[in-house]
Amino acid sequence: MEILDAFLSVLAALAIAVVAFYTVRKGVSELLHRVAPKNPAAATAIAFIIKVLAAVCVLVTVISVISYLWPAASVSLLGLLTAAGFAGIIIGLAAQSSLSHVFAGLVVAFSQPIRVGDVVYYQNEYGVVESIGLMHTVIKLRNGVRVVVPNSDLIARDIVNLSLKDPLTAATVDVGISYESDLKKAIEAMLEACHEVDHIVSKPPPEVIVTGFGESSINLRLYAWLKKPWYKRIVESLLYQKVFEKFKLYGVEIPYPRRVVLLPQQKAEVPVEITETLGLSNPGQDPKT
Repeated sequence: MEILDAFLSVLAALAIAVVAFYTVRKGVSELLHRVAPKNPAAATAIAFIIKVLAAVCVLVTVISVISYLWPAASVSLLGLLTAAGFAGIIIGLAAQSSLSHVFAGLVVAFSQPIRVGDVVYYQNEYGVVESIGLMHTVIKLRNGVRVVVPNSDLIARDIVNLSLKDPLTAATVDVGISYESDLKKAIEAMLEACHEVDHIVSKPPPEVIVTGFGESSINLRLYAWLKKPWYKRIVESLLYQKVFEKFKLYGVEIPYPRRVVLLPQQKAEVPVEITETLGLSNPGQDPKT
């Protein structure tokens, strides 16, 4: 009976611990959703610390259960931990890749090159950081696909963070106009297009620069600033459409590639003066006749 009572007590304690764990986890998730937009750094730190504390709580729970069910085992617990330490070294040597992900996770969590809620450019795609764990980080792309990135890759690869210091980012539109078009009208048309697209801020204002002279076009680039980098691709698409419409309205031409083709010259006819000098009344007559 004593063993059964002890077993039931342990089950009850575990049930309470599981319910408490999921309740706290849900509360923390709601807290992170509220904190992340205002303070991404705090949200990242909280999420990481919670995961570390959860791992520690699981370890302490296991040790407590062993000590409660088998009191004699608690006497040799120190020796068990020492043996576990040696075993950990052996396992660590065999799992260097996993450990590198864990240490990289610590670096990412505390140095915070990326944070929960940041918009990043990863492998030619825009995405938002959803979570940062001990082993990996989850990035949600614009198409809804979630990419699980090992933390060591976050440190080894170049990742563009569009939200790190300043949330403002520029949508860019590159276009060429013909040399016959009015350059001032083209610039005016591109700036007007910015006023008809959402998410573009007025400060700093949009600007157009000349980037160079091509074979058949004057190359222009438009910069329009956004507060939300997540909409960068959408805004750029809308800007291309509006610029195309404005160019038609202002009579600005987007040229086709042009090529100058030089044909070989035709064989020149014999001048009249030369035929007269040779004594030829008819240019086709033989001089000996």
